[in-house]
Amino acid sequence: MVVNVKEVREHFSTYVSRAEQGEEIVLTRNGQVVARLVPPEASAVLDLDLLASRRDRLKTYRTLYSWRGRKSAFEVFRHQQGENQLG
Repeated sequence: MVVNVKEVREHFSTYVSRAEQGEEIVLTRNGQVVARLVPPEASAVLDLDLLASRRDRLKTYRTLYSWRGRKSAFEVFRHQQGENQLG
């Protein structure tokens, strides 16, 4: 569906609902395409558990790497191997 930006502005919630239902809305201004309103892809949904585990892992790495007295690459590798064996 191709719609003028002014029309979308006036009835934004209607077009968002249509996009949620799977329809792609192409926005134009003065006859030129300026944007698209598309439904989210399944892969675009955030996996909060995955993000939390990555955050925890990052905290661990930050403790391993300090500006003074850095751990050797071998020590970091050993630490990673221990995490992988735990699950």
